[in-house]
Amino acid sequence: ARCHGPDGRGQTEQGKKLDVPDLVIEAKHNSTSRLTRIVTNGKQDMPAFGKKLTKSQINALASYVRKL
Repeated sequence: ARCHGPDGRGQTEQGKKLDVPDLVIEAKHNSTSRLTRIVTNGKQDMPAFGKKLTKSQINALASYVRKL
């Protein structure tokens, strides 16, 4: 949420600074399993959350992003 914001659009101070993608658009172009891999392993400037979140939390987050 710090980077992508509560609505996923990336309009937070940190999100603008890092030029993060709009998750609403990303969700349309990526499957839930791909989003799960990105959250788990990270991508470019996005850190990996595989050791900070449980698999269940990551799956819930990916499902949430797909519904944005």
